[in-house]
Amino acid sequence: MAKKFVEHRIITDVETPSADLEGKISELMNSPAYKDPEFADRAEHKRVVAQVYALREQLVAMKKTG
Repeated sequence: MAKKFVEHRIITDVETPSADLEGKISELMNSPAYKDPEFADRAEHKRVVAQVYALREQLVAMKKTG
């Protein structure tokens, strides 16, 4: 319900689930394990990339249903 009010700018300080996911994606993508080339072949880089991928899938599914 709050999502409708946020979309219509009636309230602005409510975190929507999609905004939360987008924030997590942004945080992961700005991490050294994601963007630093020295991590390219390391397990940490692969783990972070997998997390970003999974969160993006959740975001797409959420936007389709909601």
